[in-house]
Formats: sequence, structure tokens, C-alpha cells
Amino acid sequence: MRRIIEVCKETRFAFVPIIGTPPLKGNNFPDYNNEEAVVTALSIRDFLSLFTGVHRNNNINKNIDTKEKISISVKDISSNLVSVSKYDSIKDAIDIMINRGIRNIGIKNQNSDLIGVINERTILEFLLSPRWRLKEIIDSIKQDSETSNNESTQINIKEVIADSNHSNDDIGRIPSINSIINDLHIIPISEVKVEENTTISKAAELLMEIHNPCLVLQRENAIVTPWDIVMKTAEFSNK
Repeated sequence: MRRIIEVCKETRFAFVPIIGTPPLKGNNFPDYNNEEAVVTALSIRDFLSLFTGVHRNNNINKNIDTKEKISISVKDISSNLVSVSKYDSIKDAIDIMINRGIRNIGIKNQNSDLIGVINERTILEFLLSPRWRLKEIIDSIKQDSETSNNESTQINIKEVIADSNHSNDDIGRIPSINSIINDLHIIPISEVKVEENTTISKAAELLMEIHNPCLVLQRENAIVTPWDIVMKTAEFSNK
């Protein structure tokens, strides 16, 4: 378990594939001829149960001591919350997340009030959604139509756009966060806000819910993520 955490620290990846020989063979298992393959993966989120007390008496804790850490306040391991305006483009948010090496970003309204948070997963889901992919489809259809002499391949682009329920002006633009706020599924701040003195144990329990990518502290300029709990507490254990 300790080695998995070390790999995550070294790579900044939030999950690690586990390589081994599949234990079973049959209709549901391919025949690997006893060769090693990726059989599963563990993520940082999988370690959260160590901090809730669920596994406190299991052998899993022999390598990672959490007994003295679960009562630490989340304010002691929190990270600064970086935010953008809802009128900034989605590209602006992505650029900041890449440059700052963060997975979560806050969204503020016109009064600079924090209204919610999004993470890389929700952004990726949007970028892979039919709405965002529509531009590439339209461009491909246009190219095929321009290069083909067969009238049967000539496709009415306006009909495709009409079927998508989006106007031609929407296609190809880098949208503002506000214009796609419903598609992004921004998590309201009220659903993830916690008190400054919330314990790591309680925070871990809340973060085990996949819907919660992070928790926002009461002062709204700091967050706690699964990475903060596991990595920073593991650092405490090494002192």
C-alpha cells in the first residue's frame, strides 16, 4: 500500500494500475497463458476508508498508520482554492488547471461570490459530449460534401444543426462557462461546504461519495480533496 502512494506522489497520477496474473480463467476471462496483465487499479479515493475507521483494525493499516491522524482538522491539510469567473471561457479554466497542476476549480458569479466547483472529470465529460463534438462532425460533413460529386452524399448542414437543437452561431465557439453551466453539472457550494474544524475522518467519509470531488472550507478560499487527505497525512506519518 505504501508503494502505491509513493508511485502516486512520483507521477502525480491519482490511480495506479495493478499488474498480476488473472486468478481465474473461463468464459469471462481471456486466456493470458499465465502472462502478467493489468488486473485492476487503485485510486487515491480507495484509500479514504483508512481514515474513517472502517479498516482501522485490518492488516491494511500495518503499513500506513492513520490512528493519530483522523482527528486532525481539515484546515491543517487544506489547499488553496483557485477560482474563475463564470464568464471566463472553459479554455481559460482548463489552462489554469493545467498550469497550476490542480484537478478542481471554483466558479464565481458576477459579484465574485463562489457558487460552485467543477473538476477535471466533469470538464472531460462535457468535452466528450455530443454538443462539443458537433463541430468536428459538421466540419467532416462539409469536407466530404465539398470533395464529393455524388449528390447522394450532399448533406444539408442546417438540418444537422437543427436536429442538434443548437444554432449555427454556437458551433465552433469556445463557450463561456456561463453558457454551458447546465452541461457542466457544477456542484453547488452548499453541497460541499464544511466547517474549518471538520475532522479528517469526517471529510474522508464525505469524499467517499463519488459525487463529491472536493470539500470547500467555510471561508471559501480553501478546499480538501482525497489527494490532500491521503498524501499529506502519509507525509505526517513519515515524520
